[in-house]
Amino acid sequence: MKFFLLLVCAAAVAVAEKRYDGLMDLQKASPVAEGRAMDWTSYHRLGDIHSWLDDLAAANPDTVSTQVVGQSTLGKDLKVIRINTAGSPHKFWIDGGIHAREWISPATVTYIINELVNNYEANQELVDAYDWYILPVHNPDGYEYTFTDDRLWRKTLTDHDSFWGCLGADPNRNWDFHWMDIGASQDKCSEIFAGPEPFSEPCCSAIRDFTTELNADSSVLGYFTYHSYSQLWMSPWGWTDALPPTYDELTRVGVAGMNALTAVHGTDYEFGTSTNVIC
Repeated sequence: MKFFLLLVCAAAVAVAEKRYDGLMDLQKASPVAEGRAMDWTSYHRLGDIHSWLDDLAAANPDTVSTQVVGQSTLGKDLKVIRINTAGSPHKFWIDGGIHAREWISPATVTYIINELVNNYEANQELVDAYDWYILPVHNPDGYEYTFTDDRLWRKTLTDHDSFWGCLGADPNRNWDFHWMDIGASQDKCSEIFAGPEPFSEPCCSAIRDFTTELNADSSVLGYFTYHSYSQLWMSPWGWTDALPPTYDELTRVGVAGMNALTAVHGTDYEFGTSTNVIC
C-alpha cells in the first residue's frame, strides 16, 4: 500500500497576511554562495546539496549510494540518494523541491537524510525498516533560478514557445493522472500552467520512469513529497472531493504522524485530502 504526504501545502492557501509575510521573510533569509558546508541554518545551492549527497555515500559505502536518474531541461542532474542498511525489501520514496521557490522543502528533505544517515543510532528501527530513495530537488532548474534571478520563481524553465516569452510549467501539475482536470491552467504564463501535455517536463518524465521501475514489484510502500507553506498533511485525491478507497488507512497513518509531530515539536497539523483541505 502506498501513502502520500504533502507535509506543507502550496503558497496559494489562504492564510492571514501577517503570517504570510512572516513566512516569506524566513524563506528569503540566509541563502548562501556555493561552496558552503551543509547545515540547516541556511538555504543551500544545488551543487552543494549534490556534493553533500556524494560525500555521505563516500563515507558510508556499504549502506549509502547516489544515482542520477535523469536531467532537467537545462541539463542539471536529478540526484537520488539511496539508504539501505538492513536489506529491507520495502521501499520508501521521498522528494522535495518541486516548486522552485519553496526552499524549506529541500532543506527539510536534506534534514531527513541527515537524520537517517548521521543519526542512525537514534533512528535505527526506522532506517532499517525501509530501502530509502530520496530526491531533495525535483526541479533543479527552477531551484537554481530562485538564487540567481527570481527569488519567487515557481515553475521549471522549459521553453514552450509562449507568445509573451513566458517560461516553464508547474511540475506538480505535469503528471498524467487527471492532467488538466482541476486546479491547472493552459495559460503558458500562469504559475499553474500544467504544460502542453503530460510529462512535457524532463524532470517529471525522468522521475516517472525511475519510480515506475522502482515499483515494478509493488514494493514501494510510501511516497512522500514536501511543499511549503502551511502545516497540512494531505493525501489523495487532488482532482475530486471524493475520498480514495484507501482513505481510512491514509488517515490512520497521517494522524499518527501528526500526533508524533505534536508530541516532539508541539506543532499543529491538519489532515485531509488535498482537495478538501485547501479548497
